[in-house]
Amino acid sequence: MHQGMMRLDDKNHAAPIGVWDIETGKEIRRFGLPEESIHAAALVDGRRVLSGGVKLLGDRPHSHDYTIKLWDLETGQLLRRYEGHESTVYGLGVVDAKFIVSAAADHTLRLWDLDSVVQLERFDTDTLMDRLTVTKAGRLAIGGDRTGRLHVMEIVR
Repeated sequence: MHQGMMRLDDKNHAAPIGVWDIETGKEIRRFGLPEESIHAAALVDGRRVLSGGVKLLGDRPHSHDYTIKLWDLETGQLLRRYEGHESTVYGLGVVDAKFIVSAAADHTLRLWDLDSVVQLERFDTDTLMDRLTVTKAGRLAIGGDRTGRLHVMEIVR
């Protein structure tokens, strides 16, 4: 079975992760957390996926969850949470089997240890980061902002 991943919006703007069979176009499963709007996703390997965005915590104003989450694609089980961002996560990238990178509206690019969930590096910028890519060699993370500027973080492992 060939699988794909997509963002599915409902009327409440929550966006669970959907997995479907590419050959049949049929949805296999959906998973995610209620009231969470996913703005970024990255396939870690053929078994796991990262998601990032924002989740409203109850009805309190300005009470949000900005954690990055690692999910098991087969079961939909939440495996890990990466905490530290102070605003919406807009970009996720996989450096290699051990490291991931994130970009967020809190003006940061961050390097994380995939297994220990420890933040290893933080690169502060002067603006909201809403795009992210990692070079094929995994040496650079390049974040983009809404003005079109690129911010380059060297990944030192």
